[in-house]
Amino acid sequence: MKEQAKANENTQPERSEEDQIKFEETELQKEDEEDRKVQFTVLGGSEECPVDPEDEVLDFCMRFRIPKIENLEKCTKLTTLLLRKNLIKKLEGLDNNVMLEELEMYDNRLRHIENIGHLVNLTFLDLSFNRIKVISGMDTLVNLKKLYVSSNRIKKMENLNTLVNLTVLDVGDNRIRKIEGIDKLVNLREFHAAKNKLQVIEGLETCTSLELVAM
Repeated sequence: MKEQAKANENTQPERSEEDQIKFEETELQKEDEEDRKVQFTVLGGSEECPVDPEDEVLDFCMRFRIPKIENLEKCTKLTTLLLRKNLIKKLEGLDNNVMLEELEMYDNRLRHIENIGHLVNLTFLDLSFNRIKVISGMDTLVNLKKLYVSSNRIKKMENLNTLVNLTVLDVGDNRIRKIEGIDKLVNLREFHAAKNKLQVIEGLETCTSLELVAM
């Protein structure tokens, strides 16, 4: 390892599991109430977010308030889909977009990793700043090189060992207590796990390509 960075430990008192569940439910209710006040933009159904069957890249980030992935059935040539900072609650509507190589869903309302197992050409996936609790649904994404799931609600590192081509993995700012399940990621060069509740670290010794570790 050529470089190692350490983040300051979180000194705030930890909520009990029951209090944490209540807090999360309250936050979700607030989000739903806020969303109901927003003027939504329909993906592929408005002048603001036009979609053409010949599109290879779609970038509708930041200034749009898209609530749902839809109207992409005919975009079979799509390789890059960027939907950063919208209001999307579910990964869906990508059944025909098997050519996708880059999918950015940073800062949405996602609660589950689902309906993307067929996107086997993905090399870049950003699911940071969502509401995800479990790492799952990606076992078949063996071509993935960069995976970002920071700032979610993940408690356990799991279902990652099939992603053997990963070079960058970011699980920072979650609720992870144990580094595990990455012993087969021999191509990993960057591993980010700062701002967690780490107590046990296992498996890093087999990641012989590591150049940067942040914990």
